[in-house]
Amino acid sequence: MRSLLAVAGTLIVIFAVRIAAPVVAPLCLAAVLAIAFEPITTRLARRGIPRWCAAIATSLGVLVVAGGLAALVLRAAGDIVDGLPRYSEALGALEHDVAVWLDTHGLERVAASMSQVDAAARLPALAEPVLRGTIDVIQTLILVVVVTAFIQLELPSVRRHDAVERIQRYVIVKGALSAANGLLLGLWCWAWGVEGALLWGVLAFALNFIPVIGSLAAAVPPVALALVLGSPADAAGVAAGYVAVNLVVDNIVEPRVMGRAAGLSPLVVLVAMLFWGFVLGPIGALLSVPLTIVLRAALATSPGLRWIALLFDDDADQSRERSSSRRYSERRSIPSTFAA
Repeated sequence: MRSLLAVAGTLIVIFAVRIAAPVVAPLCLAAVLAIAFEPITTRLARRGIPRWCAAIATSLGVLVVAGGLAALVLRAAGDIVDGLPRYSEALGALEHDVAVWLDTHGLERVAASMSQVDAAARLPALAEPVLRGTIDVIQTLILVVVVTAFIQLELPSVRRHDAVERIQRYVIVKGALSAANGLLLGLWCWAWGVEGALLWGVLAFALNFIPVIGSLAAAVPPVALALVLGSPADAAGVAAGYVAVNLVVDNIVEPRVMGRAAGLSPLVVLVAMLFWGFVLGPIGALLSVPLTIVLRAALATSPGLRWIALLFDDDADQSRERSSSRRYSERRSIPSTFAA
């Protein structure tokens, strides 16, 4: 009976958080940012600056950097919007060429269905919602940075917790690798002549925080643009660069540099991304690893739920914990051996 009540209560809490996601998700993002930038605030406070002033200075620095980056993104997005009529014309020509190729190869029905889609006519209609969404994201980030300053004032009491330190290591390492990812892919798009290379680089940086699918989603717009304005060879070249960079950074460099920053198994990371994405939306997918680290720490404090927390660990962490427990048991058994 207790188990059923616990499951029912958990489901109720999950759906309540999902309903309140527009409020909870920005608060979670602000908390993660506050944890990530807390060492900077602490270093300023150690130099004699009042804690509240150091927190505001750190948040203003983040706001200035984010604002400058947002201005560049808006400018690049504006250039993309201005080019929509040209993109529509090129997409229409590409649709015609594909329909002709399908028709000449005996696929008349497929060609007729494709001509009815008329994606070129729908392309300009996407401009307004995309721009509106971009502006909404920027406004949300400004609110998040303001909340971050207030959260940092309360962090000294929890700074020494293992979960906080893991989140800090994860954000720092993941941020550096994502920046390298965005820089390389932005330069790659620029080298292939893809319009809006700055925008695609920033997009690759941001989406790289989303496990598994983030890098794939970042590749779609520039590859599609290279196909529409260039040729299939150009699209293949851009796609090859994304595959190469993500293969090297995500599968070779990141596992070595990241080490045990998160302490989560790859399967747990994938499931966490799906779960938090369902509960909190895109921000939940973006923060899936930090939120899972906090959840793991909360479960580990409960004796009855500690076994669930152990399921989150990767094999190396479990082996290290078992080894530490064994060494501790051996040290405790030494006095009794001497006494015998």
